[in-house]
Amino acid sequence: HVWVGESEASVEFAQLDVLAEQPLARGLTAALDVKHESPQVLLFEGGELVWHASHQAITGEALTAQLDAR
Repeated sequence: HVWVGESEASVEFAQLDVLAEQPLARGLTAALDVKHESPQVLLFEGGELVWHASHQAITGEALTAQLDAR
């Protein structure tokens, strides 16, 4: 998938169904040392977690700002 928001960046993204994939979702957040929340966005660059947000902090504006900062 490709983000086509207001950012000039083009990124691949994946959606994880945390109810259907509970062990994977919990394992991912544990490995990243991030509290599991839903909804949640995890942004990676070069395989490293560089930003995450949940609930009302997930906005197109916030994601666009993070993408443009890279």
